[in-house]
Amino acid sequence: MPLIYTQARDHLPHSFEMPDRPYIEHTIDQLEQLVADNRYRLAVLGPIRVELEHRTTARARQLLKEVLGLVEGEIPKPKPPRAGRPADQQSLFTPSSQEGE
Repeated sequence: MPLIYTQARDHLPHSFEMPDRPYIEHTIDQLEQLVADNRYRLAVLGPIRVELEHRTTARARQLLKEVLGLVEGEIPKPKPPRAGRPADQQSLFTPSSQEGE
C-alpha cells in the first residue's frame, strides 16, 4: 500500500503536497505586501512565518525577523491618534499662511 501512496503523490500538483505551506508559490514581493496589509492578524502571519522559515534569501530572512517581532509582540502596535489631533499630523509640517507676516 505505501507504494501506491508514493506513486499517487508523485502525480499531485506541488501545492497539494504541502498543505501546511499555503504561501509556497508566493513571491517575496507578495509576502512583503501580505505582511504590510496584515501586520496584526496572527491568523495570516502564522502561515507566512512558516513559509519564511523555509526560505534562505536575505529578504526572506529580514521579513521573517519582522514577522517574528510582530507575532511575539516585540514591535508595538501603533497607537490611535489622540482626540483633537490630526490623524496623519501632516499639517504640523505644512507652513501656516500666517508665517512670515
